[in-house]
Amino acid sequence: LNNLCQVLVRLVDRGESLDAVMAATRVHVETAEPVRVEAGGEALAAGLERLGHSTQIRPRFGALQAIRLGPGRDEMIGVADPRRAGTASWV
Repeated sequence: LNNLCQVLVRLVDRGESLDAVMAATRVHVETAEPVRVEAGGEALAAGLERLGHSTQIRPRFGALQAIRLGPGRDEMIGVADPRRAGTASWV
């Protein structure tokens, strides 16, 4: 659920593209500490540590697939999570 929330915040609140949000570094907080940061997010982890948090770098978090409806009636944008094998296709 953390993955989905992070994707939706970036997409809806920040207005980022679907490609960008699916590829963005993710974090996971299950308990207060450590904050788990996905590999590739070392700069984010360092920033969190400067704020007093303990962090742990992890290989990757889950996988999502997404479809965004466009403004046109038959317009859809599909994106496969780059963390896993797979593609988006229109049928």
